[in-house]
Amino acid sequence: MGIGTWHNTRLKDQLMIVGGNGFSPDLQGHNKGDYPFCKCSDISSSDKLSTAANYVSFKDIIEQGYNLVPAYSILVAKIGESMKKNRRSLNLVPCCIDNNMQAFVPKGSLDPLFGYYLLSLIDFADYDNGGPVPSINNQRLMTKVVSIPSIREQKEITSLLGEKCIRIDGVVSTLETQISTLERYRTSVIHEAVTRGLDPSAPTKPSGVDWIGEIPKKWGVKRIKYLFHTASGSTPDSSDWTLYDGDINWVQSGDLYGVSSIEKTARTVTAKALMESSALKVFESPFVIMAMYGASVGNVAVCNIDACTNQACCVMLPHEGMDSRFLYYVLVDSQTPLKQKALGGTQPNISQVIIKNHKVPLPSSAEQKAIADYLDARTAAIDAVLDTKRKQLDVLKRRRKSLIYEYVTGKRRVNQEA
Repeated sequence: MGIGTWHNTRLKDQLMIVGGNGFSPDLQGHNKGDYPFCKCSDISSSDKLSTAANYVSFKDIIEQGYNLVPAYSILVAKIGESMKKNRRSLNLVPCCIDNNMQAFVPKGSLDPLFGYYLLSLIDFADYDNGGPVPSINNQRLMTKVVSIPSIREQKEITSLLGEKCIRIDGVVSTLETQISTLERYRTSVIHEAVTRGLDPSAPTKPSGVDWIGEIPKKWGVKRIKYLFHTASGSTPDSSDWTLYDGDINWVQSGDLYGVSSIEKTARTVTAKALMESSALKVFESPFVIMAMYGASVGNVAVCNIDACTNQACCVMLPHEGMDSRFLYYVLVDSQTPLKQKALGGTQPNISQVIIKNHKVPLPSSAEQKAIADYLDARTAAIDAVLDTKRKQLDVLKRRRKSLIYEYVTGKRRVNQEA
């Protein structure tokens, strides 16, 4: 039974799926046309969509056999990381979508905005096909049973939620802007320090490297291979349990996600693992470590514990007079040019050769330490503010989701509002 005047129904009885189409590169890049052609990136920034980065003509739609999605459908990412992020948007105009997406078209008994709110409560990761690439299992998803009220109450709910959510959304937008501004400021602080030093009056000269720009006259520029010894590691046989859960720290590329330093590792290996693999060596801390490929490619941290690594990590051991923390900040500042040098398509690879030949600014040992100390303090202060604002943002987003859940599931009723 449903809730009061509500009734139970399956999603497939309320929504129809329209699939996306492959989008020929030859047709991309037009910012005007008859219909927007939406990609996952278009639905990541707003819950309502009326424009897109690309447009196609009606002629293109006929010739290419594209599906035209009716206005007031719910657009979602159906594959990959975007699917797991639960990206979705309500299109306000008819549009086409690419083959990484699908549209849920509401049937007559479902208000489109109510349908959007309803789908926003569903974590698509719970309906993953379970293959190597995440994707929605529509057969399982569409048999999900939900409870919905009459069209009239659906519209009352969406009207009330619109009023309540718009207030939350205003604060969310302000916080997101503040966070974005702080992140850009943090980036500029690091760039200024590692390329210009701490004396703004110091005379400068061209570095000869685009991403570095001007540097103090007393500084030099050198490739990493002349300043740090590079190395990597390996992965012990995963089927042999005697090689794991030992006393030796083992860094994987995933350990580099969202951290500036490594104080512990998710997994450890045994002395037997070291004996059986000549490529597995324990490196003495501190050293710099960068993920060379995979989802963490380009992530970098200072490892403050003795550890070995897997083959996806590049270790940079400092020569005498080099400060690991200074190189860490230089690599943070040059992540974009490094990634641009990455090889490969779906799995871009920043090889050891690319890292070794990467040119970096070179101040004196004393300046390296002074810059690293300065950036440790400045970034810590900025990060503290960012952490506070991100927590505030998380609270607001959870409050918004809780509000939607309470009304869309009937836990709170519009007619109970005073």
